[in-house]
Amino acid sequence: MASNEQLSQFTDELAAAGIPSRVQSLTQSRDSNELLTDRQQEFITEAVKRGL
Repeated sequence: MASNEQLSQFTDELAAAGIPSRVQSLTQSRDSNELLTDRQQEFITEAVKRGL
């Protein structure tokens, strides 16, 4: 589970790379399958494949 500090660091890194981001909500889940929607998982998988 990511901490607030890790989230802050991640958003700082996105900003430094010129990638706009906004946290809309935070939730906790013990089941990692519930963390991303199917579309979000597809997006991340494709980004990793492309080396982004």
